[in-house]
Amino acid sequence: RHGARNQHRHKHFVKWLMERFPLLYSSEKHVLDVAGGKGETAARLVFCHEQQVVMVDPRPCNIATCFESLVVPKLPNKWQQRLELRKR
Repeated sequence: RHGARNQHRHKHFVKWLMERFPLLYSSEKHVLDVAGGKGETAARLVFCHEQQVVMVDPRPCNIATCFESLVVPKLPNKWQQRLELRKR
C-alpha cells in the first residue's frame, strides 16, 4: 500500500497548474519543471496539454517513453484509443 495515496499526484498537480495559470493555454510561454524526476509531470504537460516544457534534472529522462509507460496506462480508455489512432 506504500504510495497508494500519491499515485495520481502528477495528474492533480497538472490539473491545478492549468486551472491556476489559464494564460498557459493562450500563450507561447514555457513551463520550467525543476527536479522533474521520471518526467511524468512534463509528459502530461507536453502530450496532454500541448505545453512547452523545460525539465531540469541531473538524471537523463525520455519524456516520450515516460508518457507511454506511466501516463497512458492511467488515462481513460477513450483517450488511449485516440492516442493509438494518432500513431497510425
